[in-house]
Amino acid sequence: MKLRIDRSETLTIYAVEQDGKLTDLQVWETGEEDPRYQLYLARVKKLMPAVNGAILDLGNREAYLGWPDLDPARKQRGKSVADCLDLEERLLVQIRRAESGEKADKATLRIALPGAFMVYLPREPGISISTKIRNQETRLALEASVACPDHAGVILRTLAAETTVDRVNAELRSLRLAFEAVEEQAARTKSLRAFLVDVDSESTFFTRWLKGADELISNDPEDQAWARAWGVDFSRGEIPLGPCWQDWIGLRKRTVSVSGKQGEIVVEELETLTAIDVNRRGSAKASIAVIDKLAVREAMRQLRLRNIGGMVVMDVIDKRGAKRTTREATAARIDDSHPIKVYGPSAMGLIELIRTKRGASLRQLLGSAESPTAVYALWRLSLALRQVGLSSGVRIQGNPGLLEQLKRVDNWKTWEKPSGWKRVVWESLDQEEEILRILPILKKTTV
Repeated sequence: MKLRIDRSETLTIYAVEQDGKLTDLQVWETGEEDPRYQLYLARVKKLMPAVNGAILDLGNREAYLGWPDLDPARKQRGKSVADCLDLEERLLVQIRRAESGEKADKATLRIALPGAFMVYLPREPGISISTKIRNQETRLALEASVACPDHAGVILRTLAAETTVDRVNAELRSLRLAFEAVEEQAARTKSLRAFLVDVDSESTFFTRWLKGADELISNDPEDQAWARAWGVDFSRGEIPLGPCWQDWIGLRKRTVSVSGKQGEIVVEELETLTAIDVNRRGSAKASIAVIDKLAVREAMRQLRLRNIGGMVVMDVIDKRGAKRTTREATAARIDDSHPIKVYGPSAMGLIELIRTKRGASLRQLLGSAESPTAVYALWRLSLALRQVGLSSGVRIQGNPGLLEQLKRVDNWKTWEKPSGWKRVVWESLDQEEEILRILPILKKTTV
């Protein structure tokens, strides 16, 4: 298994690859602030006894704070929010975004800062350990060795049992010091504003896969330090996703082939749900049952790689065998780090499931093949720039959607543009395969 990392000014991509096939993926905008590490200095604007809550002023907007989101120390002051808070009181809060269909931002005093090995709870004392760590000796050893302050608590992840105690305590210290630094800043400032918790902590996704990888391939030489620390071979590659490129491009298409192109699934990501339709091609020799089985496995993989959350409905071919294919979907949950609930089959033979939503889906972040986002177009341009040689004139060839996005970007000509470029020609390629490349314009010579 190989962990491939592509870092650019616009996107950071972690891809897990085995035998040329993507098995897991995480993509985010480079430099994007993770809301889980953003805290806000807020002011109690209005108490609402009728709903046992309060409206907080965050400076540029408002948020709602309810009784369940008070920390244990606050709840000891009384039996309602009005007993525990004062008007005009200033609070350091975390915002829970409206990912579950809620329309308004919700504030919480139960601050939780995630790390690779734990979730740090600066206001809730105690040590909790993942139920997936079942060995009692391991649980007791972790509880005894984690240096957690008396006033704070931690929830230890499964990874905590697979690394050293020193590494766990180092992350705990990093999270604690980062939170205390924000507390000090909030105490000194007069204005209501946001604070970013500057955490020197490893990505959970990164650590989960790095510990089991045989090789780390990255275009950033600084990643060699990670490989050295985890005892993994390191390779430098300008295009880390190269060996699994077709798999990557396939994630941007609606139709995905299965069972040696004997069947296909159509993924239709809508605003409120995702519909997946399983089809059998006319020339297929495999049975409907086999195609359904493989299609459901591929559909579960596509949900994971595309980071699709919320409600999902699958329409399989054999409605009478829907119970069998539902069991396939249930079994495939083990490969996913997001909680998934599988229902059905329904009266119409549909498989229904809900996958916990975490962050934007791949389509929301990168767009589609026909209509890519500017972030994706700039990332494709960065890949092309890594492969272009010295030339005074270049021809940028690509699909219409990619070229249109690049032309809209402000000051695109200065974005990583080699100083030797004097002439740039755009050439639109109207073809199915998604392409963006830079070719040198050679000077004509006369004989």
